Amino acid sequence: PGLDICDLAGVARLAHEAGALVVADNTTMTPYGQRPLDLGADIVVAADTKAPNGHSDALFGHVASRDAGIITASREWRK
Repeated sequence: PGLDICDLAGVARLAHEAGALVVADNTTMTPYGQRPLDLGADIVVAADTKAPNGHSDALFGHVASRDAGIITASREWRK
């Protein structure tokens, strides 16, 4: 990752004003360093493999949202 820093709350505000959804990849920050849903993101994705065990012997990831419709669509797509 480029590790560029942006004002996520500001980006979310502008995107929502334009009618867009905001998707944040929170892999590097983890929920301990940044909570994108609290900053206005609609969807958060992350690769969770390194955070729980620090190795590549297990693969994890997640999609999170406070919108039940987004979660349902994500589950259906996953199937």
